Amino acid sequence: MNSTPQNSAPAAKWLSLADLYRQFQANLAALGQRDSELAAAVEQLKPAAEYFISPAADRVMLGAKSAAGVITPLPNPVPPAYAREIAAKLYPQAQYNQPLLVAGLDQGWIWEAVYKLNCVCPTAPGWRPPLFLMSATLERLWGVLHFQNWATLLADPRVQIFAGPDAPAQLKRRLVAQPRLAPPRLAVTAEPQLWQSGQNLDVLLGSVSAELTAKLRLVQDESAKWQGNWNPDEAGAKFREGRLRILGITSRYTTFLQHSMRDWLAAMEKLGHQTRLVIEDADHELLPAVEHAEICREFKPDLILIIDHYRAEVPTLPDKIPCVMWIQDRLPNIFSAKAGASQGRTDFVIGYGRSECAILLGYPSRRHMPCMVGVNEDRFAARAANDAELEKYRCDVSFVSHASATAEQIVEEEGGRAPQLRPLLQNICRRLRGIYDSGQAVTEQAHVWDLVGAAMSECKMNGDFADVVHMVKQRMNNALLRHQAIGWVAKMGLDLRLYGKGWEKHPQFARYARGVADNQNQLAQIYQASRINLQVMPFGSAHQRSFEGLAAGGFFLLRGVAGDAADLVKQQLWGWCLRHGVNSSEEMMLRGREDVDFIPLFSKLTQLMGTIDPPWLYAAMEEMAMGGFCHSAAQLWPEYDRVVFWTEAELQAKVKHFLAAADERRGLSASMRQRVLQRHTYTAISRRMLNFIAADLGGVGALSVAA
Repeated sequence: MNSTPQNSAPAAKWLSLADLYRQFQANLAALGQRDSELAAAVEQLKPAAEYFISPAADRVMLGAKSAAGVITPLPNPVPPAYAREIAAKLYPQAQYNQPLLVAGLDQGWIWEAVYKLNCVCPTAPGWRPPLFLMSATLERLWGVLHFQNWATLLADPRVQIFAGPDAPAQLKRRLVAQPRLAPPRLAVTAEPQLWQSGQNLDVLLGSVSAELTAKLRLVQDESAKWQGNWNPDEAGAKFREGRLRILGITSRYTTFLQHSMRDWLAAMEKLGHQTRLVIEDADHELLPAVEHAEICREFKPDLILIIDHYRAEVPTLPDKIPCVMWIQDRLPNIFSAKAGASQGRTDFVIGYGRSECAILLGYPSRRHMPCMVGVNEDRFAARAANDAELEKYRCDVSFVSHASATAEQIVEEEGGRAPQLRPLLQNICRRLRGIYDSGQAVTEQAHVWDLVGAAMSECKMNGDFADVVHMVKQRMNNALLRHQAIGWVAKMGLDLRLYGKGWEKHPQFARYARGVADNQNQLAQIYQASRINLQVMPFGSAHQRSFEGLAAGGFFLLRGVAGDAADLVKQQLWGWCLRHGVNSSEEMMLRGREDVDFIPLFSKLTQLMGTIDPPWLYAAMEEMAMGGFCHSAAQLWPEYDRVVFWTEAELQAKVKHFLAAADERRGLSASMRQRVLQRHTYTAISRRMLNFIAADLGGVGALSVAA
C-alpha cells in the first residue's frame, strides 16, 4: 500500500526545533531503554540544516532553513487525517491483529495512528503483534523526535525501529537473528526510496525464510545424529530408574495451560528429573519452528511434554524421542482423524477422551493413559492460614464458578450468533426450565439428546444438531443445575458467597457476588475459610476444582448425578469381565446375555444411562480400569454417601448438619484429601505416566501399569 502525496500551504510562523529539546530528550530516554545504539546515533547526529516547525489546525509543518536564511516547507505526503484513513483501511475493525511494516516516517503520523490501535488477536489472546517501522534517514527521525510525544511507543519492545538507507537490510538481519518476532504480513510505504529496484516486503521475507530454512536444516541434521543412538529398551530402563531431561512446551497466550505446564514440570522436578520450560519471554513474541529444533538440539530431552497439542503440530521436534500430549480440553485439533493418524511409535497421550480417540479417530489405545487434570499439591497445600487471612473469606457456604449467566441469557447470546436457532433454543430452555423448577435435573447425555430431539420435532427442524447438543450440555444445562443448587442454599438465609465472573449481574444472586478469586493466591484461603464449599457439575463432582479445594483443606458437599451411580455399575461389570476372561465388547454381550450376574447389572446400567452402545461401554470400562477407578466421585471417595446431595431437602439438611459439626467436617475433608493426593496430583499422575511409558517401550502390558 502506497500513500498519496498531499499538497500543503506554507506555514505562517516558525518555531526552531531547538526550542523543543525537552521533548527530544524524553523521547531519546524512552528509546534508549530498549535500543541504546539507535538512541545514541540519533543523539549524536549533526543535522545538515536548521529545522523549524509550524503547527496548523490539521497538521504540523516542518521546514528547513537554507544558507540564505529562507525557511522552506518540507513535503508532508501523509498528514494526520490521511494517516488515520490508512490505519482504518489496514485494520477495519480498529484492532491491531497482525504485524505491519510502515516503510517510511514522513512526520510519523502513520506510526502514531497504527500504534494507538488496540492489540486484539482472538487466536492468541494477549499477543501484541510486532510493529515494524522504517525511516529512510536518521536525520528525519531526529527531527520528528523533537515534536512527537512518543515516550510510550519508543519504549515498547514490540515496536521495531530501523533508520537509514539500509533500513530494509537491518530489518532482515533482525528477523533472522530474532525469529520469535512474527514477520510483517502487511506493509504500507510512505518513503518509496527505501526500496531499491526490484525489492519489496515479499522479496525481503523470502530471503529471511531461506536463511531460517537453511539454519533449520543444519540443526535437524545435527539432531538426526544425536537421535541415531536412541534405543527403546535403553530408554525404557532410563524411564524406570534414571534421571530424565524433560522439555515442556507451552505458550503464554493460554493462561490456564501455561500454569498447568509449570505445575507438571514442578512435579517432574520433585520426582528428581531435570526440566526445561519453553515459552515466549514477552507478549510480542511467538515461538518459531527453528527455535524448537535448536532447543532440542541443545537440551537433548529424553521426554517432551505438550498440553492440548501433539508432536506433528510442531514438526521440528525430534521424531524418535517420546512425546506426551495431555488432553485437557476438547479441541478440534485433537479430536480429529488427522491427529489420530499422525500418532507415531513414541507418541503418547494422557488425559481425557481415550474411548473416543481410539474408536472414532484412530489413536492407538495402548499408548493413551486416562487421567484427569491434576492439582498442584504444593500451591493448594493444607497449611493453616492465620485468622487475618481467613476472616476476609469466612462464610457458611461458598461456590466458585464463572457459570453466572442464566439459561435465558445464554439463549439470547447464542440466538444472537445464530438467529435461525433462536426458536429451537427457546424451546429447549423451556423444557429444561420445567424440569429444574420441579426439583429434578438433567445429568445424562442421552437425556439431553432426547430433549433436543423433542424440541426439534416441535419446531419442525431437522439436520445434524450435534453442536446444539454440545452447547446445551456445556452451557445451558450446566447453568440450570448450578443455579438450582445455589437457589436451594439461598432460601436458608445463610452467609452465602459466590466467586467468579458475572455474578454481580445475576438477577437473583447478585447480592452474594464477591468478585473473581485469584487462582494463585486466594482460592486456597476461600476453600479453607468457607465452612462448606459446594461442587455442582452436571457430569460429576470429581473435577479439578474439588481436587484443589480438598488439597487446600476445604470441606465439600457434592451434587449427585446419575453418572456417579452408573460408574459404580460399570466397575462391577468390569469385574465380571475380568472373572470371565472377557476381552471385547462382542464377547461381553455374547457371554453375558444368559449370565445371571451380568443381566441385572446391564439392566440397571440401561436404566441409569438410557441406550447403551456395547463397544463404547467396554471401552469406557477399560478406560476406568486404566485410570484406577477414580473417574467419578462415587468411585474415588468412600465418603461419597455422607457428602452427596440429590434433592433440595437433602442439601438443606446436610448444610444444617455440617455447619454444626466442625470436627466431622475436618475428618471427612482429611480423608477425602488423602485420596486426591494419592491419585490426582501432578506428582501422582506423572509417576504413573513415566511407568506407563517405560512399560510400553519395554513391551510390557500397560493396562495394569496405568492403573
